[in-house]
Order: sequence, then C-alpha cells, then structure tokens
Amino acid sequence: MPDDVPSVSQVGGLIPNVWFDIFGRIIPGVFLILGEFDATWDTPFIVWLKCYLKGSAIGPAIGLLLLVVAAHIVGSALGHLSFWIVDCGIVRHWRVKIGDVNSRVREIIRKQYGDDWDGSLRNDHEVVLKARDFCSYYIWNRSPSLAVLFGRWDAEALCSRSIFVVSVILLTTYCYLHGWRWIMFILIALAAVSLPSFAYHQRRAIRSRFDMLLILAPADESNGQQQATAK
Repeated sequence: MPDDVPSVSQVGGLIPNVWFDIFGRIIPGVFLILGEFDATWDTPFIVWLKCYLKGSAIGPAIGLLLLVVAAHIVGSALGHLSFWIVDCGIVRHWRVKIGDVNSRVREIIRKQYGDDWDGSLRNDHEVVLKARDFCSYYIWNRSPSLAVLFGRWDAEALCSRSIFVVSVILLTTYCYLHGWRWIMFILIALAAVSLPSFAYHQRRAIRSRFDMLLILAPADESNGQQQATAK
C-alpha cells in the first residue's frame, strides 16, 4: 500500500460516522418522534403502545431500542427533506459563493485532478461543491486527523437543517390538534436559531477545506522537491 494512503484501521478510527449518526440523524429523529408522541398522547395507537411496553419486563429496553432505530430512519429521511427545503430553498442566498474558492485552491485542484475538473458543471454552486469534494479527498489522503474537524461541522450543519424542519412539522401538528400551546414558543425559537446555525456550520465546513488545502499542498510540494533533490 502506498505511504500516502491511510490504512484501513487508521481511517476507520477517524471517520466521524458517529457524529453523523448522533448529531445529524438520531437527535433530530428523537426530537420529532417524542414531539409527535406528546402531541398524539391520547390516540388509540399510542395508548396501546404504552400499555404494551409497561406490561413487559423488558418493555423499557424494547422501547429504547425502537426509539433509536426509528430515530435513525426518521433522521435519515429528514436529512433528504431538509436539503430541498432549507439548503435549496430558504437559505440558498447564504451558500458559499464561487468567489470564496481561492484562485490558488482552484490551481491546486487543477494540478491534482486535471484542467477540465469544472468544465462540465452547470452553475457556481456545483463548482463550489466539486471543489469541496476534491479538497476532502486530498485532505483525507494527507491528514485524516484534520479531516475529522470538518466532518463534525458537516454533522452539525445537517443537525441544524433537520431541526428546522422538525420544528415546523411539530408546530403544524400542535396547531392542528391542540391549538396554541406554550411549547410553540420553544419550537419557534428553535426554528429561528437553526437557520443561521446551519448557514454558519455549512460555510465553516466548506471554507475550512479550502484553508486546509492551502496549508497542506505547499508543504507536500516542498517535501516532494526535497526528496527529489536528495535522490
């Protein structure tokens, strides 16, 4: 295996899958499920489920397991739904712009991946995302420990995006079933905070890749020149 490619054990210990599962999927999923349970507490199905779990000795364990599994499934669906509602809609004007892709970054990417890496892309946002992905590949190869940082920011951006959608869904449910309730103040506040939070974490995750590339690439070039000189 080449020296510059991380080993399976190294990468496996550093890839922040747990952050995506906990922050990006399970937390929004649990929030939605528990909120819907509270809103529909007296419906026949919820009453039956409560009686079933209370009547079993392992009911609490079953309930916890069901909650985690259901939250992960629901959270994954929320991630896709929130992408179209939030990222492609509400906060579209807060996206990282093509001007944020430093000319030096584009030069490094062109040197690594070819002159036509951005030739087939349809708009500026696609160029930004492609540049982000190329930076991710480069940084994972060179320094997986640094890649963990923007992996966490990605997870926090996903969580913020999904929390906004959950807040809107719960607001609609409570209004339809119960009218105005005090918990709606909390839901409105969460929805209002989650949008700028998503914009912040998304920009930080993308721009940090460009900054890391500008730091790592010159160092790699310098090391390569020193090795060539030594030979």
